[in-house]
Amino acid sequence: MKPNKIALFTIAVGKDSINSVCQNIPCNKKYFGQNQDVDYFLFTNTEKKIKDVVNIPCSSSPWPYTMLLKNSSIYNYLDKINGWDEYTHVFFIDADFGIGNKYDFFQHDFVLVKSCWNDKNNGGFFYGGKTECFKQLCELFYEKIQFHYENNLPVPCDLDEFYLGLLRERYAEKNHLIEMNRQNNTLIFHNNETIDERIQKLF
Repeated sequence: MKPNKIALFTIAVGKDSINSVCQNIPCNKKYFGQNQDVDYFLFTNTEKKIKDVVNIPCSSSPWPYTMLLKNSSIYNYLDKINGWDEYTHVFFIDADFGIGNKYDFFQHDFVLVKSCWNDKNNGGFFYGGKTECFKQLCELFYEKIQFHYENNLPVPCDLDEFYLGLLRERYAEKNHLIEMNRQNNTLIFHNNETIDERIQKLF
């Protein structure tokens, strides 16, 4: 069986700070890949670089168009480097989130994490899986954006949920939603004033 080769993408522009990515990278490297072959990619509009991460320059995009930047940037970049064939799995994580506990994210075709602190956020800050599934998400995204553009429709609100919701509807059999709870919220942590203390406890 072919060994996994994984791409984890992060985007830090606008209000998402590259400092958050720097802070979370040690945890993401320890808990996400679990000794598998992982390439870490960062789209950023700053001059600052992160060591051992592929730093990709990009322009910022104001909310609510951030989702346009996420999926179109990843899709176009993987097209450019022929990465669709290189990687078995593709994931995205928001800049200010980090993996906080070991979990086999690669056992399902496509995974999303539902946070315990925001019922509306059904996986929009962390999602991914087998490359062909991630590509389906991107193609679905382009298809819907083209429809909105050609019909002069407004950009939908809550874009993360809008497009991931379409993905869950169209490919329900491939999706696995991980629901966290407040009693055992160690799978993913959000960047906040206690993150340094939490990181120290993790290591």
